[in-house]
Amino acid sequence: MRVALTAPDDILNAGHTAIQEALDVLGMRAMHFLATPNAQYDHLLWWRAGAEIIVRWCDVARLNIRVEASWEKRSVDGTVESSADTPLPAWHEAMRYFRYSQLRDDLYAAYRDAYLALESTLSEVALPKSGEGDRAWHIRACAFLQGQGLDFASLVNGAGAGPNPVAEFVDDQFNANRCALFHAKVNRHHLVPGVLADRRLVAAALERVGRFLTQAANIVLGASNLIGVVTLQGMELHADLIAADLELAVSDDRSEADAADTEINPAGGAITVLPTAYQGVVDGIGYDFGFEGEIAVPSLASTEINSTASRVPDAVMTRGNVEELVVDGAHRFQYFMVLSFDSRAGLRGGFDL
Repeated sequence: MRVALTAPDDILNAGHTAIQEALDVLGMRAMHFLATPNAQYDHLLWWRAGAEIIVRWCDVARLNIRVEASWEKRSVDGTVESSADTPLPAWHEAMRYFRYSQLRDDLYAAYRDAYLALESTLSEVALPKSGEGDRAWHIRACAFLQGQGLDFASLVNGAGAGPNPVAEFVDDQFNANRCALFHAKVNRHHLVPGVLADRRLVAAALERVGRFLTQAANIVLGASNLIGVVTLQGMELHADLIAADLELAVSDDRSEADAADTEINPAGGAITVLPTAYQGVVDGIGYDFGFEGEIAVPSLASTEINSTASRVPDAVMTRGNVEELVVDGAHRFQYFMVLSFDSRAGLRGGFDL
């Protein structure tokens, strides 16, 4: 039985699943191995809602914000110490796994490397005992780190709502994610790479492992860093200030987007400014904030769309190319833009699938 899908997220998940399965078969049959990078952000959807056809273009504007600090201490005798004088830590295998987790484009591969960095760090704290299971070993090593000041209450779902945040952290990572990601038995729960619906689960687990590693590295490896934290609340305040004046627009202008652009249509194409609504936080894991513009197709200055843009009264904030999106025959056009603050606490936030 065919089911009519009318929610954009449902349509995206169903369409992405079909595409992934087709690419799997193509890879096995013809040895052509292809991917759909950034599908969760950059995609075109269309569907029927009653008698209407709706076309929706989605893209993302990524902003990197990094907070760094330094310190300097001057003694009465005139000596000066500063953060630049702090000795470098000795190399450890965990650093390799952690670095590779931040270099991966694939979210699932990044999580695996981060988890290996976690295990490497724990093995430096306490080696597994004979006959000791991995879960018991993780809890024992993490309990030691808790005694050394590692804040596990900040690393679990619900911000440590339970009585034993160490066990919660281990179960969250080990049972729900390690077993799901490192195993593929068809008769047991597991995650298949590239499934949009599972992305938030894996991204949340990776973000918490990353914060564990930054704390544990200081305690175990003497690898302290001076990277500050950008909070979701702080980003909300920033996005709220932008939202009051931000407008989304489209144009048939074919000129390539450039960082120096000051106009939505540098080559003089027809512009349509869409009525724009701020959607607030659309993904708290990725610090993603949504803006949606919608208009009746007959009200577009041109039904051929070659570029998109966002602007505030005194500046063009973003501009991108669509490449000949013709919406003749549709009734309504939507442009959904995600403003994503891609990095916090120095950790990567955005990954391909």
